[in-house]
Amino acid sequence: MSESKYDKYFTRDIIRDGELAPFLPRVKFNSRKNFGTGNFGLRFAYVTEPFEIPEGSHAHDFEQYLCFFGTPGNVREFDAEVELFLGEENERRIITESTVVHIPVGMIHCPLRFTRVNKPIIFINSVLTDRYA
Repeated sequence: MSESKYDKYFTRDIIRDGELAPFLPRVKFNSRKNFGTGNFGLRFAYVTEPFEIPEGSHAHDFEQYLCFFGTPGNVREFDAEVELFLGEENERRIITESTVVHIPVGMIHCPLRFTRVNKPIIFINSVLTDRYA
C-alpha cells in the first residue's frame, strides 16, 4: 500500500495472543496508545471453549460495556453460557443469549466465566477510557 496522508488513521497493532487464555487470540485496542488521542478501549475475542477471565471482583472509574454475541454467521445463535457476578452482594447472572451489559462507573463486577461454549461466541469488552485499570 502506498503512503497516504490518511495512514495515521489506521492501526494494525491490535492482536494479542494468549493474554486471557492460551488458546484465545484477541483484538486489543486503546485509542490513546494507538492514535495518541481519545477515550476509548476495545477488547474483542472469538471464544471457542470455556475459560474464566482471571480478574476478581473490582470496579472502575469509567463506564464499560460487556457484549456477548452468537456466531458470526448468525448473531442470534447463542449456544453458550456465561456467568457474570455483579454488585457488592456478588449476584450471579447467567447469560444464555446475545446480550450487552452496561457496567456503570463504580459498579463492582466479575468474575466472568464462560462455563459452556457449544458453538463459538463473540465477546467484546468496550471501555470509555484511554486506559484500562
